[in-house]
Amino acid sequence: MDPRAATLLSHVRASAENRPGVYRFFGPAGELLYVGKSVRVRTRLLSYFRADEGEKAWEIVAQAHQVEWEYTASEFAALLHEFRLIKSHRPLYNVEHKRDRSHCFLQLTREAVPRLRVVGQPGGGGSAEYFGPFHGRHTMADVVRAVNDLLELRDCPSETPMRLADQLPLFPMKDDPRCMRGQTARCLSPCASGCTTAEYLAQVALARAFLNGESDRPLVILRERMAMAARRSSSSTRRSCATARSGWRTCRRGSSSWGARCGGCRWSTRCAGTAARTARTCSGGDGSARRSPRPGHWRSTRRWTRGCGTSSPCRSRRRWASARRRPRS
Repeated sequence: MDPRAATLLSHVRASAENRPGVYRFFGPAGELLYVGKSVRVRTRLLSYFRADEGEKAWEIVAQAHQVEWEYTASEFAALLHEFRLIKSHRPLYNVEHKRDRSHCFLQLTREAVPRLRVVGQPGGGGSAEYFGPFHGRHTMADVVRAVNDLLELRDCPSETPMRLADQLPLFPMKDDPRCMRGQTARCLSPCASGCTTAEYLAQVALARAFLNGESDRPLVILRERMAMAARRSSSSTRRSCATARSGWRTCRRGSSSWGARCGGCRWSTRCAGTAARTARTCSGGDGSARRSPRPGHWRSTRRWTRGCGTSSPCRSRRRWASARRRPRS
């Protein structure tokens, strides 16, 4: 063991107690290296000197020139004191409370087939392009998902093998997309020869221009898709209304008397194709209303229920039967 570490170890063994508190390691220039808390300060500090080489605790002891601790009334008080010290001094080896996790960055990688994703902090080395910081990690994750879907960029892991359309394979073969986004046309599928390098990089350039505020092409694509979906929805709604009106007219024509009309069919679109059969089953086939086995009570039969497509008697039929009872024959 290093002589400096041995001196710190003897100091801890002689003075520290197993009480709740906060401890601090200082570097050679008096800078704060690490802040920690524990219910038993002495036991926790001694565990640092038993760490294996390469572990975080071993690195802290190797860099430390001084160790201090102070006791608190409870574990919760130690937690609050540790949090305040980390926020105010921002020690080198403390990463849990030092970083503000509510902010994030967007990373556009510099791979052969780039990806757009959310990261906590920008990295060095120029291996990627960063945009931000932005507030709200979950919100930015939704933004990245929407941009990837609109521009059809990949979001698969970096180790996924890519096979672009302009690459000459040794053995020509047709590959299927490796993910659901590629199979649903939400990705250009560079892993399955779905695009060339130039086509994919053109979409990456659009994403970069959008994040820099130079273009709003993704928003234009989104508006076009929304307008197309609205037109499809309105046309299908008109067809449903027309089908319902046609079915109601057919039911009206098929019934031979007012008492044989079916109120359940009035709003049901399923009766459009079987309106004539429904009218016959509702009225008994010959235009006359069916009589219940119980005298003076009118209700629907199993055959009427099956033809109407409902599981309960017709409301207008029940209202009519309760208001107007036929005398017993």
